[in-house]
Amino acid sequence: PPQDAYVSEYVSGQGYSIVPEVEGMELNPDLVLKKAEEAVQTLRTELSLDEEGCYKEPAVKSDDPQLKERADNLNRYVNVTVTYKFGDKQEVLDGDTIHQWLITDGGNMDISLEGVKGYVQTLATKYNTAYRAKTLKTSYGPEVTITRGNYGWRIDQAAEAEQLIGIIRSGESQEREPVYAQTAASHGPNDYGDTYVEINLTAQHLYFYKEGKLLVESDFVSGNVARGYTTPPGAYPLTYKERNATLRGQGYASPVSYWMPFNGGIGMHD
Repeated sequence: PPQDAYVSEYVSGQGYSIVPEVEGMELNPDLVLKKAEEAVQTLRTELSLDEEGCYKEPAVKSDDPQLKERADNLNRYVNVTVTYKFGDKQEVLDGDTIHQWLITDGGNMDISLEGVKGYVQTLATKYNTAYRAKTLKTSYGPEVTITRGNYGWRIDQAAEAEQLIGIIRSGESQEREPVYAQTAASHGPNDYGDTYVEINLTAQHLYFYKEGKLLVESDFVSGNVARGYTTPPGAYPLTYKERNATLRGQGYASPVSYWMPFNGGIGMHD
């Protein structure tokens, strides 16, 4: 029997191609009978089935415009390369992964949103640092592990999945950073970088480092534990910095010259 031309399976590094039709050797019985009758009536002693077109033809040939359009569309998607940058590390998304997300339904083609979301989730699992343990080489000697706090990188997975689908559909390769819901200072071993405040709640002493250099150290007083004003440990970003603020709570209103909240209503102030 004849075999129709079709679009190949994905081949790594090559993409999709059109596999040509196979003519086959299956006869059209009705047409053979008709041509044989004509040959007998005209006293012909030979009949070329090829010349008379008596073999069944493939329904789809390699020059079919719709077949070519489908292959071109598939290749437009899988030829996209998206290089994600995470500091000195990178993740490369290419056709070897993208082809698994392509959905074809008749003449329609789309990209699996679930597949894209799953990929973005793997990036978040690998590179998010918010809410994860951090190490700190303290100013007083030992290295400590900080297990609490929300400081760090956090990918906005829904926004990034939407962006990524748009990039693939555009057919344009690019380098990018993902859409972040929250950023940090560094992609290095310590995401807080080299400018930070180190607060020792036990010793009631703090250190302020800027670009790795100690600029300020000072005693301080943290929240009164007995009154339920405990200052929780952890790694936090400054929410904002305010000059000449008034701190208000139940039964008090305290004017301060400097106010730097980092955990809800908890912050540093004079």
